[in-house]
Amino acid sequence: MNRAQHIADSWQQTVLEQVDSDQTQFLKEDGSRIVGIWTGARGEGIDSKRVNDLELTIADDANSSAMEAEGTLQCTRRPTECG
Repeated sequence: MNRAQHIADSWQQTVLEQVDSDQTQFLKEDGSRIVGIWTGARGEGIDSKRVNDLELTIADDANSSAMEAEGTLQCTRRPTECG
């Protein structure tokens, strides 16, 4: 099995195990979970600068996406407030 398939299979198994859990929290942690799987597949040190930089980028992207989604939902709920 190649590394990409290992990462995809590992993530999918984690998703299946979390079906009844707090979905919001699961999604917030998903980026870190994927980085952890990637780190293990590559044999990268979990405290390496490369991994830390990747985790920071993912956290920033997740925060931006959450803010964008909230804005979109607000415009859908109250279109008059969005101009």
